Amino acid sequence: MVEAQPPTTYLFLIPSTWLEEIIRMLYNISIKKALNGRGDWKNGASQ
Repeated sequence: MVEAQPPTTYLFLIPSTWLEEIIRMLYNISIKKALNGRGDWKNGASQ
């Protein structure tokens, strides 16, 4: 029964601190892209 666990159960094996670090990193990257790349996105959309 243990071998037939769904993949979602593996998420609980990931340390919470590691997960928070990745979320924070992705969040910061998205913020930087939004602030620094605003003009680039508008220029890319117009083209």
